[in-house]
Amino acid sequence: MLASALQSSTHERFASVGPELFLPVARLINSHAAWGAGGEGNASLADAAADVRARGRSWMLLGAARLALVAPSAGTDPARKAALEQRRLRDLVDRELQPEIEVG
Repeated sequence: MLASALQSSTHERFASVGPELFLPVARLINSHAAWGAGGEGNASLADAAADVRARGRSWMLLGAARLALVAPSAGTDPARKAALEQRRLRDLVDRELQPEIEVG
């Protein structure tokens, strides 16, 4: 169900980070469905350690997904946008207008 929602999503960033981050979280949660169900008393120490690792991995992936959704992507930083445009215009002047100024 989550995979189909990711495929049909029109939100570009959600669709791009979902398969890498949200799907593994869903798989971990499904594989450890007994978390908090009171069955921990019968679990071996190795099983309990595996559950703790899986929970930690789930929280880490969920945090990374949230960060990927709220952090600006590298190409859309508003503070750098003006600097990039200024650099582009300077390059244009140096490449196309400067030779004409020198000739004229």
